[in-house]
Amino acid sequence: MWTDNETTRDYLGYQIHADVVRGLVTDPSLSPLTIGLFGDWGGGKSSIIQMLQRDLDPSNEQSQASDDEKETYKKFACIYFNGWQLEGYDDSRAALLSSILNELGKLERFGPKLKKDSQKLLKSVDWMRFARGVVSMGAASLAGTHAAWVAPVTGVLFDTIDNVKATKARSGERPESDVSDGQTDEKGLDLIREFRDSFAELLANSKVKKMIVLIDDLDRCMPERLVDNLEAIKLFLNLGNTAFVIAADERIVRQAIALRYHTNAYENKDTNNVDAPVVTDYLEKLIQIPYRIPRLSPDETLTYMNLLYCEKHLEDNEIRKCIDMHVEQQVNNRYAPLTKKAILSEDISKESKKQRLGEDLGICETIAPAVTEILKGNPRQIKRFLNAFELRLQVAEKSHIDDIQRDVLAKLMVLEYSHPAQYRQLYDWQVAFDGYPKQLRILEKDRPHSSNDLLQKENEVPGEWAKPELVKWARLAPPLSNIDLRSYFWLTRDTLDVPLANTIAISPFLQGVINSLLSDSDAKRTEAEKRVHELTSSDANTVAVALANFIIRNPEEPRGYRALSSLAQHSDVYLNELVRAIKAVEVKDLPPFIVVSLGNLRDDSTPLGESIRDLISELVQHPDTRAGRAAIAVLKRG
Repeated sequence: MWTDNETTRDYLGYQIHADVVRGLVTDPSLSPLTIGLFGDWGGGKSSIIQMLQRDLDPSNEQSQASDDEKETYKKFACIYFNGWQLEGYDDSRAALLSSILNELGKLERFGPKLKKDSQKLLKSVDWMRFARGVVSMGAASLAGTHAAWVAPVTGVLFDTIDNVKATKARSGERPESDVSDGQTDEKGLDLIREFRDSFAELLANSKVKKMIVLIDDLDRCMPERLVDNLEAIKLFLNLGNTAFVIAADERIVRQAIALRYHTNAYENKDTNNVDAPVVTDYLEKLIQIPYRIPRLSPDETLTYMNLLYCEKHLEDNEIRKCIDMHVEQQVNNRYAPLTKKAILSEDISKESKKQRLGEDLGICETIAPAVTEILKGNPRQIKRFLNAFELRLQVAEKSHIDDIQRDVLAKLMVLEYSHPAQYRQLYDWQVAFDGYPKQLRILEKDRPHSSNDLLQKENEVPGEWAKPELVKWARLAPPLSNIDLRSYFWLTRDTLDVPLANTIAISPFLQGVINSLLSDSDAKRTEAEKRVHELTSSDANTVAVALANFIIRNPEEPRGYRALSSLAQHSDVYLNELVRAIKAVEVKDLPPFIVVSLGNLRDDSTPLGESIRDLISELVQHPDTRAGRAAIAVLKRG
């Protein structure tokens, strides 16, 4: 299992993005600067922020900066702020300013004067917060001249001159905080000027050459709080030695701005119009450089998944080797994934680790293209998918379901995530056919290249299964038509919302025995036959019926005949079900070896023996089939 936390361990190749952004924020010719680090939720923004914080810290031994860069960074103040963690503050704008001042004061390398000046300026922020709190609690009771003075303090305290003017110009109205005397805006704006000038003086009198603020998780805040933080950042836009990096989902930021400023600026009055001019103007004024993180490609997804499984199976030094190998590989071929072959070529201490890791890496190679497509190359969603996969494997282990194949479960979960309606349909099919839906045989055997192939079989497979993505899924390894899917659907029943009784009618233990009897492994079959001889009569009958049904559903598959005829040598329970199955199968589909085996089991002195004799006599009537010719040979042999 993997935690959903940001990390400086780079499985995504995102050090490149961190290096580019670091170069921008440390470039003296680009100050003041605000960078929008944009990407989807779970796209890796927080990890890049963590890399920036690490690399801009000259005392961090893990920093990727050069020695010369570290020397320069000693004069830089890098501050991290998490907008979401401080969302509960009474004033999120004041919380940002307070955090910046507090963190500046903690940087001992700049001396005690910076700490003293920061604490002094911090008191003015506390007063602003207090003033806002008083107004919010007592505004209803204030009247007359008092209300005319305090309203602008709360309404425009953290708004810049540009924002106030822009809002008025676009809306044709005065802001809600504006009042009739025409001078209240200036009172609030004077406070802003005073704070900004004091902060500029604080930096000028300190040893701080540049202040870099990394703002994370802004898109997790409520819209009002999100915009409040953006308003606070505006205070620093004219300070020449500052740089901000704002990590957020651009769509959510635009939505928040649209909701905040839904004035007459919108001709269509649509507050959800995130592309309205006021939204674009606002962002372009605030953010000089938008830096968008691309989604992962299939090869990048494969590398990411492979490294996650390296983390699961390997020691830290071994993981480091794999990451370094990928970094070196990118120099030669940036588009090549870190493959299973390359990882297993590394010097990993224990062979058992290689075997377990190899199994998981093989699954990753199979499903990476489909996972990329359905999860849109989103690292967090990929990790959630793998966590759900691993959790279900743990449930299988605790439930003593020992016949779960990891690649089969992974393939089914790809369908579950990408096409839930078809996944439910597949569940219904396997219920109707005791775990072996015949529709899968059609999908896998026909290998259709066009929708017409499936539409001709609409009575068996609905037309929507002819979609290219579903055809592609059906072709993924491994094939599922000869696998009992009941245990797998039992593991995934949480998303199906179905009763347990409908999901699996055979106990996990018996299902494991049946699957082993149908295995291609001689060792598994031998062990399973030993277990069969220890079963109660009721369980033995369950196994016999299940094997007979397998033959009826899969008449061309020799495994069912082989398993049931082997058991029939020891018990009439299995022989009886073998006869029933053979009678239910069309003669043209019967393999000749089972007719020969049946002849060897014939005993004319018993009612069951007479039934076998009659069955062979019926097969003789079909000399144009392999089974018929085998029956003729059995009778000639006597």
